[in-house]
Amino acid sequence: NNIMIVKAKYAQTNNTKSLSPQQAARIVKNKFGGKVLKVSNSGAKNNPSYRVKLLKDNGHVISVNVDAKSGRISGY
Repeated sequence: NNIMIVKAKYAQTNNTKSLSPQQAARIVKNKFGGKVLKVSNSGAKNNPSYRVKLLKDNGHVISVNVDAKSGRISGY
């Protein structure tokens, strides 16, 4: 019975369209150019986001947050 609940929950979170790490990286790259160094999960379970580390063409490394649901970029 317990397993059923977990499965249902999991199926639900899958339906809310959220970005893959690759999509998050692409959004950041399209906005800033440069080279994506690393994408990591951050944020809470009910508010997932990705932390994307990017090496810009000018040599600066920036780290930005991408909201996994909306694709909004923040924190740069």
